Amino acid sequence: MNKDDIYLPTAMEDLKGKALTVLGPVTPGDLGHTLPHEHILVNGSPFATEPHSIRGLPITMETLGQIRYYPYSVMANLKLDIPEELTSELRLFKSAGGGCVCDVTVTGIRCQPGPELLPQISRESGVHIITGTGYYVNSFLPDYAKSLSSNQMAEQMYSEIVGGCEGGVRCGVIGEIGCSYPLINSEKTALQAAAMVQTRTGAPLIVHPGRHGDAPAEIASILESHGGDLSRTVMSHLDRTFNDDQSLLKFARMGCLLEYDLFGIECSHYQLSSAADMPSDAQRIQRIKVLIDNGFADKILISHDIHTKVRLARYGGHGYSHIVEHIMPKMVSRGIPQEVVSAITKDNPQKWLTFV
Repeated sequence: MNKDDIYLPTAMEDLKGKALTVLGPVTPGDLGHTLPHEHILVNGSPFATEPHSIRGLPITMETLGQIRYYPYSVMANLKLDIPEELTSELRLFKSAGGGCVCDVTVTGIRCQPGPELLPQISRESGVHIITGTGYYVNSFLPDYAKSLSSNQMAEQMYSEIVGGCEGGVRCGVIGEIGCSYPLINSEKTALQAAAMVQTRTGAPLIVHPGRHGDAPAEIASILESHGGDLSRTVMSHLDRTFNDDQSLLKFARMGCLLEYDLFGIECSHYQLSSAADMPSDAQRIQRIKVLIDNGFADKILISHDIHTKVRLARYGGHGYSHIVEHIMPKMVSRGIPQEVVSAITKDNPQKWLTFV
């Protein structure tokens, strides 16, 4: 497609029934085991928080324990921006049997350079990469973005799907759309815009809810009221949002896709919310089994949400292959049928990522 063609009315025709990777549209069934919520090139420095006394720590064997407990206090931990390192990490995922990673890194947390480097990383690692368009939480946004209208946000997201963002790389998913709790005006605007673009393009949508049990349902209601398709919308981070089965099941009945995406984080101290206890991987599997037993197997997705250095294998972390290597066998050993595990890691994300 040459640049003069991308704004023609038929510009979306190449996407129907396809998933859109950074190298172009592909048949969804070719994606293989898919991680629906990760970050490859990401600038998380706005996350920086107390204790500030350790902000300048280097990442060494001696500091790893402290950084794992306070991951958002050490600046060296908050940016993934070295393409060679990320290529190496994705090769490990490929070698373990992985196929596709969704890099849901949007305005507010994008590196510079960012998306334009993803095609090379994809080619050199052999992993399909799908990248996101949209806006992160208000506190991370540049000033210009906070005052955009829903139409302006929608046009930007639409243009990044049809024509491409930095380097002409086309975005194959809307989001992660970042939300706080309570919602801030710019975040409501972004949700409205995301619903508009989903309706216009048939694209998949993924949302980062605020850290409160009421946040997912409020977001789902806003999306639905503006034409969004909840059956093709992923609600992320349920690990740290719902602490009991009944609340989880009540939300599940609203119709969103249900994502447990913090696999590999097993430190109960959750630095970003003192009110929440981070579950272990075993507890995540237990909660997923509750969803399966209540008829929601076709709604479940799982991922790691890697966005800090110490979660990479190179820096002593579990890396992108943790789910394929360790969690999938653990799920089977805990009574989840192999075919259901395969559906959760392949069929469900592939169906979600297909443009309609």
